[in-house]
Amino acid sequence: MPTTFYSDSVASALATARLTLGDDTVLVEAGSTPPDQAARGPYRVVVAGPEDGHAPGAVQAKARRPAASQQDGSDRLRHELRALRSSLDALGAMAARTALGHSALAQTPELAPWIGKLLEMDVPPDLIQAAADAASRRLRIESAIPGTIPQAVVRRAIVREIEEQLQVQPGLGREGEKCRVAALAGPPGAGKTTTLAKLAMREGVSGRHSAVLLSVDVFRIGAADQLRNLASILGIPFRLCETPAALRRALVEAKQRDLVLIDTPGASPAETEWWEEWVPRLAAERAIETQLVLPATASPKQLAAWVERYAVLDPARLVFTHLDEAESFGGLLAAVLKAQRPVSFLASGQGIPEDL
Repeated sequence: MPTTFYSDSVASALATARLTLGDDTVLVEAGSTPPDQAARGPYRVVVAGPEDGHAPGAVQAKARRPAASQQDGSDRLRHELRALRSSLDALGAMAARTALGHSALAQTPELAPWIGKLLEMDVPPDLIQAAADAASRRLRIESAIPGTIPQAVVRRAIVREIEEQLQVQPGLGREGEKCRVAALAGPPGAGKTTTLAKLAMREGVSGRHSAVLLSVDVFRIGAADQLRNLASILGIPFRLCETPAALRRALVEAKQRDLVLIDTPGASPAETEWWEEWVPRLAAERAIETQLVLPATASPKQLAAWVERYAVLDPARLVFTHLDEAESFGGLLAAVLKAQRPVSFLASGQGIPEDL
């Protein structure tokens, strides 16, 4: 039988329901409390609780199916429970978004359109909430304009709050080193090699600095050929390092140069040789500054997963590519906050080096 919970927000009411009835609680209805029940709380959710350890929908679905082997029935039931959990998580996220900015909006209604815009950009709800609350406080303190606050003023306030969460630090290599050494690491298809060529052109050739390109991508057939051809066009030396020892020798030989740029493979988690042999050696080379290259077109969830996976390399900065193809930038913002690292470069096309 459906149960109703009341609270100061839809998200809070749903959380109370799940704590009371269990994680398999199914959301039936959510919204504002009817006027005749307003004393119970401004928002309410109607939920269906678990029954005999399972969500009601799952139990009924199982009863409707024809008899089958016990194993098949268990597998199907587990599948349905996973589907229900996924739906519940999505509804919970929707409820959280419905309640988003409630406290800030109560004080500063003019924030509403900007909260909506940030949601459309896939900016994480917790960041929007924090930015909206801080912007509301800032506007109440700074705005001497009676009545409605102009939207331009509101926009500046919320942008300022988000900007304060970000760091920008252009450059390559460790500070103070005569020979700057930088390795670009990241997932397959992130655009590492093209970005490396842009950096070689801008920081090396155009900047009149002596540079060398190295590649440690020995896992894909012909992977180094593109970089070798680019190095030839740019007139920059190129070397393929097939072992960690070869990389170490190449770094010693390049000490008299101004800039060393290292290309790495876009390795999947299954490529254990890269993660177990190469990554520890690369991380141990203190002369190398690693920068993590991520495509702005990826989902917020995927970007967060990559930030976590490549943390083993302790990247000093982040590079974002494919900005010209991205539909929104909320995932990029979330990745920067999760990594707690500054952004060094943004790439927005194939042009070398202008699209950097």
